[in-house]
Amino acid sequence: MQNASFFICLFLFSISSALSQENKTVPDSIRLEIVSSNLSEDMSTLSSNDDELLLLIYDYTDSTVTGSPAFTGYFTLHKKDQKVILPADPLGNFIQHDLLLFLIEIDSDKKPGDIEASVTHHYKELIAAYKLRDYLAIEKVIGDEDVLGIKVLPAFKPGKDNEIIFSDIYKMDRFSYSLIFR
Repeated sequence: MQNASFFICLFLFSISSALSQENKTVPDSIRLEIVSSNLSEDMSTLSSNDDELLLLIYDYTDSTVTGSPAFTGYFTLHKKDQKVILPADPLGNFIQHDLLLFLIEIDSDKKPGDIEASVTHHYKELIAAYKLRDYLAIEKVIGDEDVLGIKVLPAFKPGKDNEIIFSDIYKMDRFSYSLIFR
């Protein structure tokens, strides 16, 4: 009889555990994988062949940025190593909302925090200038930095990878980056 009670308890625990896993809508942790198949700094023999990139991700509710970035990532991709994996756990609080992403190549000695402050304060002007490819207006907001992309990532779908591709030509440099949220 004791064995039967043990197996019944084990069975009920297994079902309960399986059901709680199925109803999970928010992942325990988020990982952001960034892969480049074409760096933007690989055209000229004078270039470093490295891309220093700043990724800013904002909670984007009702087409409005709400406060400072939910995630800020500053990293370098090299010609020989075109992949980086970043822990994006701070996004866990925001993944049920749309997210606004800015991918910026840093070309000056400006600190990432200064660029972030400019983007946060002038994001609407930056979006408008980017859509029009108005490089002078972009320069007024963030200086010599290059905006490689601005995109909206819709609210996460649980259990699926969410991928955004930034691929274009910016000031004669072709680039391609894939951002995968897991």
